[in-house]
Amino acid sequence: MSKQEEIDDDKSSESSRNSVEMEYNLEGLKKIASKVFGKSCISVNKLGEGGFHKVFILKMEDDSEYIGKIAFPECPYWKTESEVAVMKYIKERTSIKVPEVYHYDSSKENLVGQEYIIMEKLPGIALSKAWDNYDINQKKEVLLQVIEIQCILKNQKFFKNRRNIL
Repeated sequence: MSKQEEIDDDKSSESSRNSVEMEYNLEGLKKIASKVFGKSCISVNKLGEGGFHKVFILKMEDDSEYIGKIAFPECPYWKTESEVAVMKYIKERTSIKVPEVYHYDSSKENLVGQEYIIMEKLPGIALSKAWDNYDINQKKEVLLQVIEIQCILKNQKFFKNRRNIL
């Protein structure tokens, strides 16, 4: 684990006991982001982590921000390939807001040392941070949006051939 990530881990709202140990190079992620966007990536700050990725905010010299997701090593390469393909499919065929994928690598043979995705940072805040402050009508609205998204996905040909996906 790099020294940069140790600093960034302190900024994360995630509990360190949930953190998965893995080797990766955040300087490599900065170099790749700089090349992809043609401008210098000046910082990488940990946003959080889920079941499959550590997630970072990549800040560029012009103050634009992107998301960098580094896959946990247990994830097979087809997980990243599948995630990118599904995001592209949903973005092209539905009205659901999905971040644009700018670059990814589904191998570990790269400057990061793990599979990664660099994508658009969509506006907003995590629902987990806002939910407790919502009144009942706001919570109903969120749930209606979730139902609408599930209905849109359920009607897609891609998903009709899969069992138990929704």
